[in-house]
Amino acid sequence: MNLKKYFNLTFEESDKITHKLAMEEASIVKREGISKKHFFKAFIGTLILDLVLMFLCGSMVIAMPDVTRPVKIVLFAVLILTLSKILIFGVVFWIKSSTNDRLVYDYIVYASLFFTFLFIAISAITSLVVIGGKLSIGNTNVIFINAIYISFSIYSAIYSIVQIKNDAKKYFDVKQTTNPVLEQFLKYSGFILTTILGLKFIIELFLGGNNFFENLKKTTVVFIMIPLAIFFEFYYLIYIFFMRVIIPYYYLKKYRKQYEEKYQFSFKGAKKVNKQQEILPLGTVLFLEEGTQKVMIVGRGVEFSDEGEDKFMDYMGCLYPVGVDPERTIFFNHEDIDHVVFEGFKDEEESRFHQVYNEWLKNLKVEKKKL
Repeated sequence: MNLKKYFNLTFEESDKITHKLAMEEASIVKREGISKKHFFKAFIGTLILDLVLMFLCGSMVIAMPDVTRPVKIVLFAVLILTLSKILIFGVVFWIKSSTNDRLVYDYIVYASLFFTFLFIAISAITSLVVIGGKLSIGNTNVIFINAIYISFSIYSAIYSIVQIKNDAKKYFDVKQTTNPVLEQFLKYSGFILTTILGLKFIIELFLGGNNFFENLKKTTVVFIMIPLAIFFEFYYLIYIFFMRVIIPYYYLKKYRKQYEEKYQFSFKGAKKVNKQQEILPLGTVLFLEEGTQKVMIVGRGVEFSDEGEDKFMDYMGCLYPVGVDPERTIFFNHEDIDHVVFEGFKDEEESRFHQVYNEWLKNLKVEKKKL
């Protein structure tokens, strides 16, 4: 399957990929909203990661003074790029914080994290290869080790891309998504590479020197830890980032209005209730002011006895999603509502109800109770 297919989906098709993320975004926005404070916290979080990365790069250059010049250049370049990234994204966070838009916030945060993890991958793999070269022992040639690492990197990249193609089976009506020859190549090349690493691990463990435990430490780093680090760096940066970030957020932006309508929220934050607005329909789900649980409207214009006096309130509600419980009935007024999560069904009969309700209020002799 052509990867371009992922960028040409209809809203209904994209929702198969984006559904979970859209629900999470809706929940966060309804619960927390979005403000400059969120942008500031996100920048501080990414800044801490970047500073740790800069510290590690500087420490590696100082702690390994005898490393080759190319390695020093790579680590120094990562340090400079990270510093530049901090300055650039600091400005971007500051400028875009005034938008109060969750989608803009997500784009900036994930773009910042992508570059951070990319720089971490470059510095980590470079450092591990250097360590692997320094720890190489016995019959293992450094050139051979690096050739294996390069082969493993190529394999990891191809494997991650093929996984993206195979995921099409979950979202599209596709019987075959990849070339069977490529599938066989990955299967056997992965087996060959892991077999070589396994055999070299055993050979160097028992024939690399007299100290068994010293050999165990070195062979574990060279033949297990470094290959695993290479694989997971490529897998994260290519597969995970593509399928969990790039594609979902691409469609959240492309079909922004449709997602806001379907999941009843706005990327610019929860919709505050107009206190002068007409009474809300049955089935509406909302938060009361200073409330932490959702409430669903199950009755309107409710009269009841309060300490021997007749009173009325605009709404009767129940906790959502628990439902009606006589022991936990909630009475409240329109002005007590903070924001609406989901507005109930409305038709022409609802409009007629508003007219009747307003006439009823004018003629009502019962006092309205305040929370």
